[in-house]
Amino acid sequence: MIEHKGARIGLAICADLNHASHAAKAADCGAEIYAASALISTNGYAREAKMLEGYAREHGMAVMLANYATQSGDYIPPGGSAIWDESGHQVAIMDDTEVALVMATKTAENGWVGKVQAFSS
Repeated sequence: MIEHKGARIGLAICADLNHASHAAKAADCGAEIYAASALISTNGYAREAKMLEGYAREHGMAVMLANYATQSGDYIPPGGSAIWDESGHQVAIMDDTEVALVMATKTAENGWVGKVQAFSS
């Protein structure tokens, strides 16, 4: 758990995502954001993205996924870094394997507002 600008952030890596208890523990410790860095395969992406959406909705915390986007050995991940708000609504997602920064800002007026900044490779 870390704190940034007054927000408590629960950190996760690849293997943590498949354990619902990890997200639950972060929420129990007061996380407002669950931030995960992962290398999710093309075959597993839809299932794990659905899990992360569920964690957001179930625990009322924003969920952020930074997924690897380029080939690693024989392993080809789909990219798809994304952010879901506390209700499980996806506010930003990276297209396929483009090089990009996925961001979101929480405002009092509009809640989470997402943005993807693509970079030429």
